[in-house]
Amino acid sequence: MFGISLGISEYQKEYYTPTDTPNERFMVGGQRLQDFKDNPKPLDLTPDTECMDSCLKLLENGNYEYFNGSPLIMTYSQFQVKDNQIIPISFMG
Repeated sequence: MFGISLGISEYQKEYYTPTDTPNERFMVGGQRLQDFKDNPKPLDLTPDTECMDSCLKLLENGNYEYFNGSPLIMTYSQFQVKDNQIIPISFMG
């Protein structure tokens, strides 16, 4: 069952260019990207050492990935930060 779910999620992975609008469920630091843009506040980019339901990871390529897990859905939002701007890279969920 997990393999099927993972396969379906991989099929739904979206990649973004700088002018694209990311998925409405795209998350950074525990909040939706659009909420962050509407009400900007300092973003904590400290990677989590223990990941239970949600966490921020620093990937080997220098991108960040925010994992949001729940019993019904898992999402992965990958982004870069340049000049204090969040640049969406990909979304899977």
